[in-house]
Amino acid sequence: MFGAVARYRVNLSPSLTVLRQDLDNFPFATGAKASALPRESASRWHVAQAPPMKSQEEVHPAIMQCIIMLVQVLQKELRAALEVRDRERLSAGLEMLRYAKVAQLPEEEPAIRTLVAIELEAAIAARKELELKQELPKKDKPTQMYTVSRASSQPNSMGLASSTNSLDAVRTRAEDRVGHISVVGRYHRLPTRLEDDYFVEKKALGTGYNGSVLLARGKNRTGKFAVKAFKLHGVSKEKKAELASEAEIFLSMDHPHIVRLFDVYEEEDRLSLVMECMEGGELFDRVRERKVYSEKDACKTAWMMLLAVNYLHSAGIVHRDLKLENFLYEKKDGDFLKLIDFGFSKVWAKNTKMELSCGTLSYAAPEVLAKSYTSQCDLWSLGVIVFILLVGYMPFAGNDERKQIQMIRSGHYIVKKDRWAKVSSQASDFVQKLLVVDPDARMNAPAALEHPWIKNLEHANTDCIDEAMVMSLCDFAKSQNFRRSCMKLMAWSLTASERGQVREAFLELDRGSTGTITAADFKKVLEDNFHIPEGQAETVFNAIGDVEQDEIHYSEFLAAMMASRISLHDDLLKDAFRRFDTENTGFIRKEDLLLVLESDREANQVMKDLDVNHDGKISYEEFIGYLKSGGADDDALEAAERAISKEIITLNRPQDDQRLRKRDKLKGMFVRMFST
Repeated sequence: MFGAVARYRVNLSPSLTVLRQDLDNFPFATGAKASALPRESASRWHVAQAPPMKSQEEVHPAIMQCIIMLVQVLQKELRAALEVRDRERLSAGLEMLRYAKVAQLPEEEPAIRTLVAIELEAAIAARKELELKQELPKKDKPTQMYTVSRASSQPNSMGLASSTNSLDAVRTRAEDRVGHISVVGRYHRLPTRLEDDYFVEKKALGTGYNGSVLLARGKNRTGKFAVKAFKLHGVSKEKKAELASEAEIFLSMDHPHIVRLFDVYEEEDRLSLVMECMEGGELFDRVRERKVYSEKDACKTAWMMLLAVNYLHSAGIVHRDLKLENFLYEKKDGDFLKLIDFGFSKVWAKNTKMELSCGTLSYAAPEVLAKSYTSQCDLWSLGVIVFILLVGYMPFAGNDERKQIQMIRSGHYIVKKDRWAKVSSQASDFVQKLLVVDPDARMNAPAALEHPWIKNLEHANTDCIDEAMVMSLCDFAKSQNFRRSCMKLMAWSLTASERGQVREAFLELDRGSTGTITAADFKKVLEDNFHIPEGQAETVFNAIGDVEQDEIHYSEFLAAMMASRISLHDDLLKDAFRRFDTENTGFIRKEDLLLVLESDREANQVMKDLDVNHDGKISYEEFIGYLKSGGADDDALEAAERAISKEIITLNRPQDDQRLRKRDKLKGMFVRMFST
C-alpha cells in the first residue's frame, strides 16, 4: 500500500521507514487500530502509480489514523530535510504529503496546515526561479527549488516564556521605535476580534511558510485588505518566537516604501495581521512580462528598494530575504514599489554576526552560506535583483545546486556579453560594487544611494514642499493635543491615494534617506525655503514628531497633513473612533482614553470637553462633532486672521516676485501664530 506514496527512490529516516513498513503490513480489518511502531533501520523503497482521489468518507478509519500518524512524522521529517538541504529527502517527503492529502484530511489538522504551506511555498518558489533561469513565461514547468528553512536550532533573541508575555514585549519594543500612539491604536485585544472590523473572504492572495494570506474587506471602511493569521495554540516555543519577532518588526515599520500594517488582533489562539492589499502584483511578474527593464526604470526601482533597505538598516533591522517576489507594486497601472514579508527579518545589533542560514538560495550572499554575516547580506540580494532588472536573467543559476553555491561563494556570476553591452558603465559599476564577496568591501545602503547611477537620475518631485503644506504643519502644531492624537490614529487608516498626495514631500524632507525627518533637516528646509526662524520651526517640529528621538516618523507627517491637506471623511472618523473604543461598546470611556493619552489629567479634560450630555462616556456623534468643529474655540478666528493676512500681504507686492511674497507671508504667519 505504501509503495504508492511517492515517485522517488531515496534513503529515509528510521521513523519514516518504520511507519512505511507498519502500513505495508497493516491488517485492514474493520475496527482495527494501528499497531505500535517497531524500531528498525532505514531501507530503500520503490514507488508505483499514485492512487485515485477519495473523499474522507471513503477512507477506512484505520487507514485514516495511520495517515494522520504519517503526517505527524512528516512534520519533523520535512523540517529536518529543509535544514540539511537534502533535496531528495525533501522531495520524497512532499510526495508522501500529497498522498496524505488524497484522503482529504480536515484542514484544521495543525500538521496538515503547516505542511501544505511548506509545500505550496516551495512549489511556487521553484516555478518562479526556473522561469527566470530559462527565461520562459510559462508556469507549468515542473521543478524543485530549495528555500532555506526558517527553523533554527539557535535560541531566538526574543526569549519567550509564553505567547502572552512575548506579545506584551512585542508591543513595548515597537512603541519604543515608532511611538505609543502608532502601536496602541493598531494593536487590539479581546473582546475585540478580527471579525468585528473585517469581512475575511476565502480567497487566498498568496501562501507562505506561516499560512495563507486572505483577502478581506472592512466593515467600517472601503477598500481591500490582506490578512495573515498565525496560530498561537499548539505551536512550539521556537515557533512562537518567530511569530513574535515578525509581529514586532512589522509593527515597527512606518515608511512609504514598506507595506502598511493597519491592524493587529490578538485572540486566544490566533494572532492576525491586517495589511494593505497590494493590487499591482509582484516585481517578479513585471520582470517576466517586460523581460528587461529600461535603465531609467531599473534605476528608479533600485532607488525605491534602497530607500526601504536603508530605513530598515537605520533602525537596526535586517530583512534577510530580499528577492523579486518580496517587492510588490501598489497598483496595477502604477510603479510605486513596496517591501513585504518580515518572516526572516531580525533586530540586529551592530558589531555582531548572525549565523542562521536563511532566505532564498539564488539571492543569498556568500557570507550567509558561511553562516557568519551582517546586514550587508541585504545589499548582495539587492545586487542580484538589479542584475535581473538590467539584463533579464539570474546571475547565479543552474540545475546543479552545488555548482550554484560554488558560484555564489566565489562571486563568479554569468555574463552574457550581448546583454551587458546595452547597459551603461555606471549601471554595471553599481551592480559590480554590490556583488562583492567581501561584505566589508561591498557598498552599504547609504553608499549605494550616493552612487552616481542612482544620484544622477530624477526620482521624485524635488519641489513639492509648498506654502499650503507649511501652513498645514502650522495648523497641526496649534491644535489641541487630543486632536493631534486623533490625527495620528487616523494616519494609519489613510488610503494609498490619500497618502500619495503627500508622500513625495516626506521623501524630500527626509534628506538623509533614513525614513524619518530629523529636526536638523526640518529646520533647514523651513529656513532655507521659507525663511522661517529656527525657534519657530522647532516649535512646529516638537508638536509633530518624537522629541526624544529627535525625528518625525512617516505617519506623524501624514497626521500633520490632515490638518488641511487631506480631508476628513466618514471612513476616517469611524476608524478613529473604533481605535479608541477598545472594548467595542460603541462609546469611548475614560479608560479607553488613558490607553492612548497616558495622562489622567488630559483624559479628564477630554471627557469634560467632549462628553456634552455628561453621561460619563463619549458617543460617536460627540466625537465627530469635536473633530469637525476644529476642537478649539479660537480656530475660526485664527483661520480668519490667516485669510485676511493673506490678502494684505498679497497686495502691493510686485507680481514677478512670487518667492518674496511667499516668504513674507509665511514669516508673518509664523510670527502671529507663535508670538502669543
